[in-house]
Order: sequence, then structure tokens, then C-alpha cells
Amino acid sequence: MSPVVREYVEGLRREALARDAELRARGIDPYKGTPVDGGPRRRLGARALAVLVVLVAAVSVGAYVVFLRGEPDYGMSHGYQVQSDGSLKRPPVTDKAPEQPEEMSAGGETGAKATARYYLKARAYAWNTGDTGPLKSISEESCVHCQNAITHVEEFYAHGYWGTGGYNDVTETQIVRSLDENEFGPGAYAIQLRFDEHMPKGYTSNGYVDATVRDTIIKLHVHWDGSAWRVMEGAAENAEDVK
Repeated sequence: MSPVVREYVEGLRREALARDAELRARGIDPYKGTPVDGGPRRRLGARALAVLVVLVAAVSVGAYVVFLRGEPDYGMSHGYQVQSDGSLKRPPVTDKAPEQPEEMSAGGETGAKATARYYLKARAYAWNTGDTGPLKSISEESCVHCQNAITHVEEFYAHGYWGTGGYNDVTETQIVRSLDENEFGPGAYAIQLRFDEHMPKGYTSNGYVDATVRDTIIKLHVHWDGSAWRVMEGAAENAEDVK
């Protein structure tokens, strides 16, 4: 039972108890509707019984009306429905999981660049939906940057928060180079992308937060293991802070 329904029912219960006490003070049994002494106030007792029946019925009907019709309308905020606890109701999720492009089916620079772009799509999708599956599928367990992103999304949604409308728009591929095979193994590349990071709007610990855009640079190490691409490590920062 929600706090609003509980308060409504409790109010009716208090009214019934107050009426009960009043009837007893007047010498009337509130359960039988007859005078306690069985004397001449039988007609008044019948009226009291009728009042009590109406009060009890009001409690029952009121509770069931709220139950059947749903909780009261708490209004809207920023275009989203306000729930009984003050939070904003999450809108329907319409985002579809990103599909890996054909370029990721083979090694080489082309596959490395496609992998970096797919990583950004998978991360945006995770923030919009709470589904970290695609992000996990491309991230090495040893990738601290990747695992931090996954953890942040999962904790965010676990607290009842949500986001929607986020996406990334790559504006420049700044670096694509092979990494030392002795240090990183075969098929490893360093990728650096500059992109407009469109942060999702939604409900957070600070209440409603509107969408914002950040000019971001991300550096990723990716590698082809012979059958699939994985992100080995990464780092992202504000483009203005990059020298």
C-alpha cells in the first residue's frame, strides 16, 4: 500500500474510532447500536448503528476505489509522470541494441576503427537502457575503464534512476596505429577519437537532469584475437583539457 493510500485509510479509521468513543460516552454500544443499559434510548442506538455502518463502508469503498483505479494522479514534471514517492516514472524503452558492423569481422586498421566506434554506441545504449550486455561482450575483464563504465550504469539503474536520449557523434579519428606486438600481443591497435558526447536526460540522485553535450576525446587499446575484437583499455577526458 502506498503512503497516500495508507494515509487515506488511516484517516477514515480515526474518524470511525472517534465516533466509537462518542457513542460510548453517550451510553451506546457502538457494535450493537443499543443503549448500554438496555433502556429507553433504543431508537438513538439504531441511528448510531447506521452511522457506524456508513463509516465502515466508507473505509472499505474508499480503499477499493483507490485500489481499482490506481493511485492518484501526482502530475507531471519535465514531461514525465511523477510517482507517489516523488520520483519520475521511466518512459518506455525504445532503443535497440547496436549491431556490430561488418568491418568488425576481420582484423586490421579498419576493424580497429569500427571497434572503437561500436564501443561508444554500446556505452550510450547502456546508459539509455540499463542493458550492459553489448558493452560487456566487447570489453576485456581486465579493462578498468570498461568495467568502471559497466559498474556505473548498473549501480545507476539499481537505485531506480534512468536516462534516455544519449548518443555519441564522432567528429574526428585522430590516431590509428599498431601497438608493440611484444607488449600487447598481435593484432593490437591504439585508437583515439574525438566526439560530441550527448549525455542522456533523465532522473538521477539530483532529480531531473536535462541533456547536455560534451566535447570528448577517448583513447582505446583494442585487439583482434583471431575471431573477435576486444577493448583492452581506455581513457576519456574533456577535449579542452587535452594538450
